Amino acid sequence: MTHKKCPYCSEDVLKEAIFCKHCKTDLSNRLENEIKNIHTKKTDNPLTILDNLKNKLSSKQLQLLHMELIKQRRNIWIAYLLWFFLGVLGIHQFYIVYSGSKLHWGGIHIISLILGPILIGSGATGAMLIGSLLLCAVGIKLIYDMFTIPTQVKKANEIIEYKIIEKITV
Repeated sequence: MTHKKCPYCSEDVLKEAIFCKHCKTDLSNRLENEIKNIHTKKTDNPLTILDNLKNKLSSKQLQLLHMELIKQRRNIWIAYLLWFFLGVLGIHQFYIVYSGSKLHWGGIHIISLILGPILIGSGATGAMLIGSLLLCAVGIKLIYDMFTIPTQVKKANEIIEYKIIEKITV
C-alpha cells in the first residue's frame, strides 16, 4: 500500500483514504475528480478506483451498496425520454446531475428559450443575432446530448456509487 501526505495536517495516510485518520478531513474530492475522469484515463491496472474500494467492503456492506444503488441509479432510457420530450428545457440534465455543470446547462437551456424569442422579436439586428445564437446553442447542445447521454449516465452512476461507498465506510 502506498501512502501520501494529508494536505491539511501533513500526516501519512493511505493513498486511497477518504478521510484523514489524524485530522478527520474529507479527502474525497481527489477521488471524486478521478472517478469523473476514469473514462478518459488510460491505465495499465484493470481495477478502477471503485473496484478497489468495493474490494475492501464486507459482504453486508456490499449488500447495502447494491440495495442503495438500485434506489439511486440513473437510467439511460429515462434520460432519453426526458431528452426527447423535455430536452429543450434541459430537464434531462437535471435528472442526470452528477456535477454542478449539469445544473448550469439546464439553466442555460431555460434562459436561452426565454431570451431567444424575446431578442429575435425585438426587431434590433444585434438582438436578433444574439437571440438566434442562443437558440442555436441549445440545438447544438441537444444534438451533443443525444450521443453522450449513455456516458453521462454512466459517470453519474459511478459518482453515486462512490458517494454510497463513502457513506457506508464512514
